[in-house]
This record gives sequence, C-alpha cells and structure tokens, in this order.
Amino acid sequence: MEEINSKLENGVLVIDNFEAVKNNVLEFINEPKFNVEILSDLDYKDLKQARTEINKRQKEITDGRIKITKAFCGEFEAKCKEIEKILKDKSAEIGDKLKAYKEAKEPENKMKIYTIEVKTADINLIAKIKTLCEKANCEINFKEE
Repeated sequence: MEEINSKLENGVLVIDNFEAVKNNVLEFINEPKFNVEILSDLDYKDLKQARTEINKRQKEITDGRIKITKAFCGEFEAKCKEIEKILKDKSAEIGDKLKAYKEAKEPENKMKIYTIEVKTADINLIAKIKTLCEKANCEINFKEE
C-alpha cells in the first residue's frame, strides 16, 4: 500500500498524496482475489483470507489516523475515514458472500435421518450399523415388526 505522506498547511495537517493513496486502495480492493464468487470450500477459505488482508489494511489506516489526530486535527481525519470506509465496505461485501455461502452449505452439514428395515435379531449387526451412522452424522430409526 502506498505510504501516506502528510504535511502542515496553514497549521493544518493534510494528506499530501491523498488521491494516490485512495487510487492505490481502490486498485487493491478490485484485485481478482477480492471479487470471486464462492463456489467451493477453497473459494470460501481464500475469500476469508482476502478479507483478513483488507481488514489489516483498514486497521493500519485507522491506527495511523487515531495516532495523528490525537496530536493534530483538520482534514487528515476525514480523508483517512474516507479510505477506511472504502475498505470497510469491501470487507462487508465479502462478509455477506461468506455468510451466504456458509448458510447455503449448512443443510449439507445437518444430520440426515434414514429409516431402514432390518429383518434380523443380530445385535452385533445392529450395533455396527449404529456406529457407522454416528461416524456419517446420520440417524437411523429401526422399525420393529
């Protein structure tokens, strides 16, 4: 990320290269890795990691703004907040994609219920079936006749 250069103008701290930093951030958030559709668990993992990158950059800007604004005031804070908002909005957009994917995936992870008819009194066989079901995250209802 382009470093923020600041200077004092008429006693007010201003970002000397605001447009360059803002354009750098806009290019950064428009990289392909931040704009993928989630079609698999790998896409989900990659997009989650990409969101972490965005959040890290936003935190750098926020921390710098807070540090400087404690000593100075002026346009600097408003410009930093504008850049932070760009990053925060992109992070929220990615968060919505991650949440939608996870919610769509939830039914796959829920327990499946099957009903089978076993025509045996073999307790060992029934125990094996129950063990297999526990491992596969499913439930079997045994029907007695």
